[in-house]
Order: sequence, then C-alpha cells, then structure tokens
Amino acid sequence: MDDNGRANLSQNPHVIPVITKEEIDQDRKDKLDRKRYEMTILQAEITELERGAQYE
Repeated sequence: MDDNGRANLSQNPHVIPVITKEEIDQDRKDKLDRKRYEMTILQAEITELERGAQYE
C-alpha cells in the first residue's frame, strides 16, 4: 500500500488504482501554478533584456 492507501501495483497487477476527482483537480492546479511560475520567470527575463537593450 502507498501513502494514499492504494495497493502497490507491483504487489498485485490486477488492482486498478482509483484516482479521485480531487486528485485530478489538484494535479491540474499544480500544473497551472507551475506554468504561471514559469511565465513570471520568463516575463522577468524579458524585462531584464529590454532594459539592457535600452542602454546599448
């Protein structure tokens, strides 16, 4: 069993793990948060490059 109480597939290959709607929603939220973080970093890099271009 894993931390969520699911059977380990290597122990019993006939057990199909159940993924709840909450887990799917949380996964989507995590992916969206990650994309927002990446966009923030990219926007900061663009701003930095634009500032550098102004002084050249």
